[in-house]
Amino acid sequence: MSTREETSDLNMPRLPDDVLTRVFAELHDMRDLLCASLVSHAWRQLIDEGQWSGICEIHCHRYTCSASVGIQWAAAHCQSISHADLSHCSALGPEDLASLSHLPLKGCLIADWRTISQLPSCQSAMFQKLQLLDISYTSIPLSTSLAICIGHSSTLRRLSLAGLRCTDKTFLLKLGQHCPRLATLNLAKSIWPRSPCLSFGAFKELWHLSIANAQLELSLHWPSAALRAADLQNSSICDAQVISMFQTCHQLSSLSLRGCHKINGHALDSFDILSQSSRLSTVNLGDLPQISSEVVESFLKKCCHASPFETELQINLSASGRLDDRCLQALAEPLQPAPLFSSQAAHINDVSSLVTSLSLEDASAIEVESLDENSQSSPLQHQQTDTVPQQHVPDCMPSCLPDITELAIADTSRISSHALGALADAGRFNRLAALDVNFLQAAAAEPFTQLMAVFGAAGASLRVLKMDCCRVNDLIMSELGSCCAGLHTLSVVGCRGLTVEALTSLPRRLRMLTDLSVGGAMFAWGRDGLDMAAFSQLTCLKIARQNCLSDQQLVPLLFANRRSLTHITLAACSSLTDGILKALPLGISSVTLSCCDRLTGKGLHQLQNMLNLRLPGCTAITLQNLRAAVIVCQSLRVFIHSAMHNIGYIIMLFKTPPVEVYSIHTLLG
Repeated sequence: MSTREETSDLNMPRLPDDVLTRVFAELHDMRDLLCASLVSHAWRQLIDEGQWSGICEIHCHRYTCSASVGIQWAAAHCQSISHADLSHCSALGPEDLASLSHLPLKGCLIADWRTISQLPSCQSAMFQKLQLLDISYTSIPLSTSLAICIGHSSTLRRLSLAGLRCTDKTFLLKLGQHCPRLATLNLAKSIWPRSPCLSFGAFKELWHLSIANAQLELSLHWPSAALRAADLQNSSICDAQVISMFQTCHQLSSLSLRGCHKINGHALDSFDILSQSSRLSTVNLGDLPQISSEVVESFLKKCCHASPFETELQINLSASGRLDDRCLQALAEPLQPAPLFSSQAAHINDVSSLVTSLSLEDASAIEVESLDENSQSSPLQHQQTDTVPQQHVPDCMPSCLPDITELAIADTSRISSHALGALADAGRFNRLAALDVNFLQAAAAEPFTQLMAVFGAAGASLRVLKMDCCRVNDLIMSELGSCCAGLHTLSVVGCRGLTVEALTSLPRRLRMLTDLSVGGAMFAWGRDGLDMAAFSQLTCLKIARQNCLSDQQLVPLLFANRRSLTHITLAACSSLTDGILKALPLGISSVTLSCCDRLTGKGLHQLQNMLNLRLPGCTAITLQNLRAAVIVCQSLRVFIHSAMHNIGYIIMLFKTPPVEVYSIHTLLG
């Protein structure tokens, strides 16, 4: 026994038991109490025999061999537990949940429990004060009995039923009758039988509804006007159902229709600002291939008119390839006077609408002139109407786009650096926090000055910069280091003209930089790799398309970040060998190895804290090395996306002891 252990075991327990009891009684988290029990045998015995009314929280997010024992002990010794987060604990079962049924819980999260098919008795104390319940991705069916059981909690406000299968067509009706005060309902990825209608009308206080990725082949009746946020992305919802929502939910402020391919634009045409007593401040229209620019332009104008005094307006148009510059003109043009409600006019005063997020990824039809027009917009003089009282009307209507805080124009081939320079000169980037200009086309004349103007305008407010495959030079990198001291994420993979000297000069000035992505066939790493060791506080590192990068060149960078690095991605680095896996920091939690042909996985078992391992395209990874890593890292989730590793290979990986069946569920889930 070491001297430190003797001190811990002999001196610390000499404190009187009543003093220790008072100290332990102040603890409220189960983890703190368990840590104290590890100090010595005397402390462990005192804790094991006591009753701890101060403990109100218990957390067990991942698999541990003693999770069931710990829950049983907590149920007997901690009678004041009000919050139990047991999500993803695949080793726990119905008997463990039943042991907590006598506790008056306010929050219970048992998501991803595949072994549980029903909740404890509705007469148990668990449902007396329950406010939050998450049973997503369990084996519990959406049935009348579940609705009745949940309904015994009159205080329930947040309910998550994601990924569950409905076996009773009347479930939603019964749930609304028994839980009319629900504020948040999550039905994402749920599966519903064919029925004439799915009605949310009984939920009078529902604020947030999510049916994202849900399998719905039926009509919908929406909640009352209390609904604030609707997440409908990737669902089978159509224009008629969205029109019905606009007519019913007048308080709607957030709407996501991303990936709803049945939407063709009629719903957006029907949006009427006179029927909206509130405003849409967050709109996601990404990945809608059928909507046209005319429809989106009209819709965005209506949104701006409906919210002329909103503090922010977030719009996402990414991956909608039919859009052109007219969509941006809707945001660039000054607001025209529009009829306002008296309650709206009372608050308009001097507050202007602010676009904080603008994403145009893959919208290749957008013209550069539309961005230029943003910088030329000027307020229009107000024209008095009879709808708004004269004393509440401002002298001029505010511009729609005073500041941009997030801009993504990746893969928009018709937008060049000249447009960015125009917006920077107009002062649109004074609060820019995130900029994604991957594959940006440089202007023919003065290709670098525009990016320098953007960096100068954004200054220390810029936090995230992605400019993969752009043309840069040493002057641009110097300007970035001089102006953007607050930058913490930088991606320069495949940048033409980037030198190792210019890149390694940044750490001296960008002291908050923790996330770096670098690589590309044109980037010369350096003979010994010592220059890259200037980056010494990275938490995330991505190296891509460096076919000539050797283990010896990469080791100095890994050693410099041995205390901070938690995530690493090595993609298309075909010269790296298993020696680099042995050089990875032991504290790393996430490893992605993509298309690294010479890696066999030897050395992965040393990373005992690893939680996520992704191996897309690594065909040389062996079953023996991968299984050794899984045995050591009991919380490891493995993702294999290679054609050579079929499902039979994956099951063989976990078939033999000592790896248990839960690993298969974790892998395939």
